Amino acid sequence: MFADAWDDSVHLGVPKASKGKGAAVVDARVSRVGGRPDWLLEPPFQAWPACELCRRPQVFVGQIYAPVDSHRVLYIFGCNSSACSARSIGWKIHRQEVP
Repeated sequence: MFADAWDDSVHLGVPKASKGKGAAVVDARVSRVGGRPDWLLEPPFQAWPACELCRRPQVFVGQIYAPVDSHRVLYIFGCNSSACSARSIGWKIHRQEVP
């Protein structure tokens, strides 16, 4: 697949700060639930995504590293309202891909 082998582990939660550096470890090739997105490229939007039903800002649910023939990451956002999240329009998935 890729020359740089990457383990199949899944990291849940927010990345912790690196020892001695004081900055969070950022790597878009790591699948995770919650926290903040680690964008593979520039974010695809200027403002945080809003729910199309209630117009409130959506919650970042997680990111999935899903390579096929290139580095590809899926970013999942959903509305925190149970009424909106019960409908497909209350969810958004943004895909970024780099050959």
